[in-house]
Amino acid sequence: MKETVFLKPMTAEMYHAYYREYQNDPDLFLDKSQCKPFVYTPEWVDAYIRRQADKGRKCFAVMAGDEMAGELIIKDIEAGKSAALGICMKNDSFKNRGLGTQAERLAIDYVFYEMNIPILYADSILPNERSQRVLEKVGFHYLRTEGDFKYYFIERPEGGPKRLMQMPSNIYFVNGSAYAGKSTLVKGLAEKYDGVICEENYHDRLLPELDPKEFPCLCYTRDLQDWHDFIRRSPEEYEAWYDGVTVECETLELRFLPELARQGKPVFVDTNIRPETLKRIADAGHVLIMLADPDISVRRFFERPDREKQFLYRLILEEPDPEKAMENYRRGLMRINSRARYDRFLHAGFPVLTREESRTVEQTLELAEAVFGLHP
Repeated sequence: MKETVFLKPMTAEMYHAYYREYQNDPDLFLDKSQCKPFVYTPEWVDAYIRRQADKGRKCFAVMAGDEMAGELIIKDIEAGKSAALGICMKNDSFKNRGLGTQAERLAIDYVFYEMNIPILYADSILPNERSQRVLEKVGFHYLRTEGDFKYYFIERPEGGPKRLMQMPSNIYFVNGSAYAGKSTLVKGLAEKYDGVICEENYHDRLLPELDPKEFPCLCYTRDLQDWHDFIRRSPEEYEAWYDGVTVECETLELRFLPELARQGKPVFVDTNIRPETLKRIADAGHVLIMLADPDISVRRFFERPDREKQFLYRLILEEPDPEKAMENYRRGLMRINSRARYDRFLHAGFPVLTREESRTVEQTLELAEAVFGLHP
């Protein structure tokens, strides 16, 4: 099976381990034009981390399995205009394996389709012909030579995204509307096929580590002081927050799902990744849409016994006018469970299972297996 990499946001601990372990690597600083001996000190690394943060750079580790194969930086960011790419693979044991090429492609997709930046620049020190070959391989075009560097650029294709990071072929995605049975299905498939299960809100475990600047909607609930403010929002505010959470959850899933897939087991995901993104990342036959009538999602929202919904229900009852508070909250639910949203899922181009009360869980499981091409 082809070796794959993924990008993981750099932490201070990762930076220290990286530079401490490879301080004597003669190639480590080649791409940074620091062709001189380097001695690790905690103070140097701390200052380096501060410089990256002060300049607003996005820093990632290039991960090959559990090993950090290199460092990738998106810098010189001008929102909506351009950014620049810097990458340094750790040493010769990680070179000539196609890992840097994959990492650069992931970075290009991230800049174009997650950061919504249409042009990306890169440079390479003149002696490093291997770096230049990789840039040209992933689509960069030569721009100019200046001093000791060759400069390159790549533009986002017109007419919409052509490519996004391809997910490993052992991941199966289930998306759709509320109350359609998505969580029950992924749980049943994971149990039957000894797989990894990613149920609804499975990324909540990552919340403590999130930066509110990058994930403002997810951090809104994490940092909320009075949960009554959550239910008091207008329906329009609730819908905007919900859509923001969807986008931010998609970003998280794109980052860590490849890592889960490396366990070698099938991964079944009750996903937040939008259908338009799934079209670009998922293998054919690896996406299923499950739908329930929008009215059910609104009418039966508080009928579920799960802790979160009952907590919200108690908050509504504590309001000075519980009836008015309930009506306000239901209007928000109606916006995020509208017929228009239902139709977008229905016509997304993937196989669809609609909720049928007469169908058993086992029968739904069999239908999903047929979509995914799974056999016990």
